[in-house]
Amino acid sequence: VQTAASEMLSERFPGVEFGALPGLPAVDSGTPPGADPIRLGVSKSVTFTPLGTASPGSLYLLGPGDRQFAVRIYGETGQTRVLRFNQSTATWMPLTTP
Repeated sequence: VQTAASEMLSERFPGVEFGALPGLPAVDSGTPPGADPIRLGVSKSVTFTPLGTASPGSLYLLGPGDRQFAVRIYGETGQTRVLRFNQSTATWMPLTTP
């Protein structure tokens, strides 16, 4: 059941789009995104259940200045984690807020 109207990512976050830098490694031990920045299985959708679970996957986002982010969705808990790719160390780091 859809709980809100559809929105475009760029409407809420100007300059941000789904995408991945060339040669970007996977956020976890999975398959790197390559040309597919939406890694949610065959359906390309995510479902959160009333029991607190979700369909797992990763969403890769490009921000201004080639800033690379990933939103990781964990199936068993339904929790999400946002990470930023550090190009100088070629590692994913949890995003922290000031």
